[in-house]
Amino acid sequence: MKRKSLFFFLFLFISLSMTGFLQAEKKNAKQSDIKELLILTGSDKIGIQMLNQIIDNFRVSMPDVPAEYWDSFLEKVNKEALIELIIPVYDKHLTHEDIKELIKFYKSPLGKKLISVMPIITQESYSAGYEWGKKLAEQVMEELKEKGYE
Repeated sequence: MKRKSLFFFLFLFISLSMTGFLQAEKKNAKQSDIKELLILTGSDKIGIQMLNQIIDNFRVSMPDVPAEYWDSFLEKVNKEALIELIIPVYDKHLTHEDIKELIKFYKSPLGKKLISVMPIITQESYSAGYEWGKKLAEQVMEELKEKGYE
């Protein structure tokens, strides 16, 4: 009887361990696919572009700081860190199957085209939004002036 109990608990332990191992493997595969998707779509480069823009703003606003400092700072930045922060966001909102289908799409001719034109679309959309916001701000200022709230 003790032997049967021992075998039962051993079987249960191995089964639970394997389940945990398989779930960890699935999670690792999904995270690996998310990373592939981010790199495929150029999302890894967007973070670096944003960082460069921030540093360029610092260079302008702090002209006394030598360029070598900013260059050295950029060299020290862990460029993988942003991707590692974004992976859980994709993991939370998309299934592994979703990620696999997106990878297929972005590897297709249409997906590749979208990747190639997305920076232009984003820039033009930003410009359009900026102009829209500027006009609204002017409208608000004009209305406030008319009402005596200068």
